[in-house]
Amino acid sequence: MNYGWTKPKRKKYIEDEIRNKDNETSKGAIIRTETIKFKGELITLPVIRVPVELPKYWLLNGRTRSLQVFYKVKNNLTEDFFNDTEFIDAQKAQHEFLKKLAVKGVNLFHYFKKRKQEIPIILTPDGIVINGSRRLCTWRELADTGFAEFMYVDAIILPSSDERDLKKLEFELQKEKDIKVDYDWCSEALDYKNDLDFMTSREISTTYEIEEKKILQKISCLNLAENYLEYIDEKLNYEKVVDAEFAFQKIYELRNKFNENEQYKKDIFTTLSFIAMQFQPDSDPGRMWAYILQIHKNIDILIDELDNKYKLSSRENTLHCAGELEELFGEADQFENIAISLSELEQKEEVAGILGDVIETQKEVNKEKDKAKAPMYLIKKTKKLIQRAYQILDDKSDIQGLEDELEEIEDITLKIRKVAVKNDKNFIS
Repeated sequence: MNYGWTKPKRKKYIEDEIRNKDNETSKGAIIRTETIKFKGELITLPVIRVPVELPKYWLLNGRTRSLQVFYKVKNNLTEDFFNDTEFIDAQKAQHEFLKKLAVKGVNLFHYFKKRKQEIPIILTPDGIVINGSRRLCTWRELADTGFAEFMYVDAIILPSSDERDLKKLEFELQKEKDIKVDYDWCSEALDYKNDLDFMTSREISTTYEIEEKKILQKISCLNLAENYLEYIDEKLNYEKVVDAEFAFQKIYELRNKFNENEQYKKDIFTTLSFIAMQFQPDSDPGRMWAYILQIHKNIDILIDELDNKYKLSSRENTLHCAGELEELFGEADQFENIAISLSELEQKEEVAGILGDVIETQKEVNKEKDKAKAPMYLIKKTKKLIQRAYQILDDKSDIQGLEDELEEIEDITLKIRKVAVKNDKNFIS
């Protein structure tokens, strides 16, 4: 398969066919004109027939942005791998991305086996596809398997223009649904992030007709997603987070609710949210935002619970050795040590289980209208759980760590007794 002719050959073909508009025998002569909105005004442009092998894919295609980034990381490629439109390896990779996208939403391979081309693709004067890349990819594959009707395709030829004009046109055309598929949110955010190299956020806002605040928020959510992917050892594998946009929006929103002097608590909240997302407690990833909200609501209880369990505030980590924290930084920096130790903790799945237990317990407490009765409710519930554990305990049960757990239960029981005696002199300890 040919992934596009050389640039001089493409330009010559297009220029010749536009000049040959009166040549009825030419396969590429202008067959009609189309009116589109470009550079802020409606203009009429020529439509010609071009060989399906002629165009090059536009490597700035917004839909493939996230796929390109991960491809470079996965294959240990240079940052500029997709910068040169004429680079054949980049074109081959782009073709594979587009094949993958061609079966999302409407399956274009099935669609065009039964239909002819109805809408022309859009090319620059030097034959780069600005709109219609998925369709072009599909037609190339079909032509390669015997569908001769796709050996030539209709194409609108744009006037000379810069990258900003082309991005604006791409955005305008994506408003039309038809057989198009929406951008995933990661690709959209990567587009905005890339555009910041040559536009201000205000200019991007004007170009895409979206609030500047929303653009910056989407980029911030993307940064959080990239941190999460690195945390779970899936660096820049955006496919892992395409369904989690609402979760990252909620993390972004709730992080901003912490005070300036609560940076480490903010970091703890973020790490716990990442752990919850990794060990998904909810089958619907779109609902993870509600779970993250519960983590934020119960952050102080969760910190105490995890610190008691794993001794995070006094644990050795990459920043502090055991015993150095209080001596060097004082008690005020305990949250810092907890944040770092938590991020390095290996028992992530176990932590996820603790999150679930604490959140469910707090939900039960909140359901209890009479707060004075909540402690007795929880104690009775705990007693039933311990009784159930005793009933199913046998010689095949895994009791590793049981002694430590029983000691902690005895310890907390003594503390409850002391509080009860203090509050009620008639209580028998």
